Amino acid sequence: MGTAEDGKAFPTRSLTVMPGAERCHRPTAGPLSGGIHPQDPSPLRFGPGVQDGHRATEAPTPIGYREEMHSARIYQQSQERLVALAADLDERQLATVVPACPDWDVRQTYAHMAGLCVEVAQGLVRPPVDDEVTARQVADRAGRSIQEITTEWSKGVPALLELMGARARARYFLPALDVWHHENDVRGALGMKARTEDSEQLADFVLSGLARGWATDRPSVHVMAIDTGQEWHLGDGADLTLRASAFELARAMTGRRSIIQIRAMDWSGDPTEVVSLLSSLPAPKKDLTI
Repeated sequence: MGTAEDGKAFPTRSLTVMPGAERCHRPTAGPLSGGIHPQDPSPLRFGPGVQDGHRATEAPTPIGYREEMHSARIYQQSQERLVALAADLDERQLATVVPACPDWDVRQTYAHMAGLCVEVAQGLVRPPVDDEVTARQVADRAGRSIQEITTEWSKGVPALLELMGARARARYFLPALDVWHHENDVRGALGMKARTEDSEQLADFVLSGLARGWATDRPSVHVMAIDTGQEWHLGDGADLTLRASAFELARAMTGRRSIIQIRAMDWSGDPTEVVSLLSSLPAPKKDLTI
């Protein structure tokens, strides 16, 4: 269990507002959330921070991300693409199981995203949310057409964007991670190409937090994004080096690559001791293509 800012406990594996992730991957033995130890100040454990150029009414403590994450813009653009995509999907496609979230099909993934948007914007829930909440969000929209779901979602977006812009705590970055990853989850399920826009920001959000919480008794890892030139140091030194695109890093560090896939990435050194510690969510049992 983790602890939210109000002192209430929440299941650490249910990242968030990445629920798909809660529904997607069941917890595995070992460190919480596939690598986040209770003492780790991971970004997914919702430390305070600055977002999108807005100032909170109370001065926040910097969260330490080296690059500003434009969460409201990322959310809005991903949501608009997903709504446009939904308009062209037939019933067979809507009923396709999403491999990254095997408990859900495409329509149910949209239902979750719509429900989360509306409920966070209305103050009914606050990220992170748990499995029970995400299951209810999907169940509440069972039987609705995809047009009804996306219409509800679009109506809720302005209020959510306003909330995301006004709040400085990192928990309000999470809707952007949720929708960005679910967009690629859906596209992967439908055999479409990935949308890689803003990968560098998603990768930095997770890896910067992972670096701050990296235990000193673990091998150190120098992580390099080969397409953007970004670098992160997990621990002091460089016992190991991991090279990948920003997109692959963002997906791998957020429960979208299996342990086998993470191990098969471009490593210098033997990553056996750390492969299960890198993802902020439990890694899927099966390989994902996107």
